[in-house]
Amino acid sequence: MARPSSRIDCIEYCAPAPEQSISIATDIMERMGERRQRRGRRTREMAAIASERMAILMQLAAESARTGDTELADRYGGLARALGMRYNIRLPPGMRGRLCRSCGAYLVPGRNMRVRLRPGRTVRTCLKCGKTRRRLTRRASPPLSRPS
Repeated sequence: MARPSSRIDCIEYCAPAPEQSISIATDIMERMGERRQRRGRRTREMAAIASERMAILMQLAAESARTGDTELADRYGGLARALGMRYNIRLPPGMRGRLCRSCGAYLVPGRNMRVRLRPGRTVRTCLKCGKTRRRLTRRASPPLSRPS
């Protein structure tokens, strides 16, 4: 097409063809649905919300494990761990001992976890994958002897 000489010709020259305008519109709509990664550090508010959600998920995992739905409990525990990894937040020690590091199962003593007390340590075994975890226990101080 030749260069436009009048204003009407300019509008026809500059306007895209109908097929082109449809493809441009669909391209824009597709890009709107894409997720963009956030740049920079997470704010404290975001971390606080994430830690609250982690606590809620662990409570839901405990409730579902209590009712006997172990698959759902494992799923809730995995979501809590993933949320912590995403926002770089550690699980509190009480919650940390409830998840198997190897298979991610939500551990309930007597159901899918064996607890054995050994001198100076506690041995926890996941019955789903067989992974053992040993924790040192504090030794009781010897009783004070009184001189006679």
